[in-house]
Amino acid sequence: KYHETGDVFVGDYQEIYYDKDGIHVPTRGTTKFADGTSVTGDWLAGYNFYYGEWQEIYNKSNGPTDIRNNVIALKRQKDEEAAKERAKKEEERRREWQKEQRKRARRQYLINKYGYKYGSLLANGKICIGMTKEMVNEVWPRGCFVVSQLVLSGRRAEQWVFSEDKFALYCAQKEDKGSLIAYLFAKQLGMQTVFPEEMLFINGILRGLSQ
Repeated sequence: KYHETGDVFVGDYQEIYYDKDGIHVPTRGTTKFADGTSVTGDWLAGYNFYYGEWQEIYNKSNGPTDIRNNVIALKRQKDEEAAKERAKKEEERRREWQKEQRKRARRQYLINKYGYKYGSLLANGKICIGMTKEMVNEVWPRGCFVVSQLVLSGRRAEQWVFSEDKFALYCAQKEDKGSLIAYLFAKQLGMQTVFPEEMLFINGILRGLSQ
């Protein structure tokens, strides 16, 4: 009997100890715990912990009941953590799937609206000479540029010049801090930014592009 804890073992008694394989308890007999429950044989079979975890359990336990309760508590904690991690990964997969669905839907929308050639380019975030202002606005919002009205050789023209201040305001209105941070970070490192620096539209068609 473990006089201090109220645990009782009936059978071929063995000393409780731990090593690299875990905590070893009496197995050739029956252990009666302080709460009155009994288990015959190795009542730690099936628990798989790291060496340090077994060591911590052993050091803070005073007899079989403490060992059992601490083992159960750690197992429950690890199961809960594993469940949270699975749920987190499942949520990430769900978001990625939704993102891919939105991407496909937008691609199809752009192709349906502007045709395969221009729609495919826009879906990939690209613009080219010959696109309309409406097409360009699908990728580079007009609100991020300083727009000037011009007349060139008797033709109506618009000049769009990228403005960092207007871009920052646009991001704030759209609650899109990520895009602003990415832009400023790239600029600080001297990397090429994605925004076209200047665009020229003549009669509503993109005729000049400076990046």
